[in-house]
Order: sequence, then C-alpha cells, then structure tokens
Amino acid sequence: MLSLKSEVGKDVGPYQEDVTADRILNFCRAIGATDSHQAPPTFLTVFRKAEFELFNQLGFDLSQVLHAEQEYEYEGVILAGDRVEFKTALTHVLEKQSTKSFMQFLTFETEFHSQRNTNRLRIGKSKTTVVIRGSI
Repeated sequence: MLSLKSEVGKDVGPYQEDVTADRILNFCRAIGATDSHQAPPTFLTVFRKAEFELFNQLGFDLSQVLHAEQEYEYEGVILAGDRVEFKTALTHVLEKQSTKSFMQFLTFETEFHSQRNTNRLRIGKSKTTVVIRGSI
C-alpha cells in the first residue's frame, strides 16, 4: 500500500443536489424523526458523493475502508427547495505500521452551502475519518 500523504489537499466538487420535501420525508422516516419541512441535522449525511469520488481517485475500494469517526458542525437549516452545494477535500493522513500490516487514517472535510432563492448560505461542515487497511 502506498502512502497517501502526498495527496493531502486533493479535493473534488463542487457538487449540487436539490432537496425535495419527499427526500426530507423519506430521510425522517428512515431515522424515526418527526416529519418536517426542515431537514434534521443528520441530513448532511446524504451528501457523500464527493467522499466516494475521492476514494475512487485515490485508488482504493470500499472493502479496504473502515469508517472511524464522523463529526458535524451545523450553521444553518436545510429546507425543501434548497439546492445544496458541497465540496470535499482530503485534509489529513496519519500512518501506522506494525510488522504485518499498514494502516492509514484519512480525514476528509466537506463544506456545505445552500442556495435558497437568491442567497447562498453556509449550512455546515463535516469531518469524516476512515481507516484504510493494507498488508506489508
């Protein structure tokens, strides 16, 4: 497994996705939340396309990935009718090695903005840490 430290700073996006009332309703039902015109904070989880694109570009498949941590900063609400724009970057790589295996802890950060009417609003940020396993 090659070190990915040289890839820190690599980013993809921006991507845009429209938020519909049905999409919010289906998400609320899936997590057992009360139906609302406003998306629950964890709705940011659905915007992961950029992370998976980076996984692909960095050359590893999901069978090598262990999700380690997820963190969110919420700065605004998401409403039906919003268009959410997001961009993801690889921001940190930590490497650990034993006699038989090599692991890389990768941190991805995603910035979220919402286009609502004519206003562009920052709605949050996520930080995802995954572990990539490999053998020596």
